[in-house]
Amino acid sequence: MIAFLISWFLLSIISLVWKLNTKTKIIDRKWKLIVWVITVIPSCLIFCYYYATKVLYEEFMIELRSLKGGL
Repeated sequence: MIAFLISWFLLSIISLVWKLNTKTKIIDRKWKLIVWVITVIPSCLIFCYYYATKVLYEEFMIELRSLKGGL
C-alpha cells in the first residue's frame, strides 16, 4: 500500500510539471528529462518491486501450505 501511494505521488508530480509546462513553456527538454528520471522511473520501480514481492510472497505461502498439508 505504501509503495502504491509513493508511486501515485511521484506520478502526480510529473503530471503537474507537464501541465505547468504546457501552459508556460518554461521548462525545457533537459528539465523535462530530469523530472521524468526523478519521478517516473522510481515510481515504476517501486510499483514493480511491490507487485513482484506480493506475488512471490503469495506463491511462497501457497507452496508452504501445500507442503504442510502433504505431510
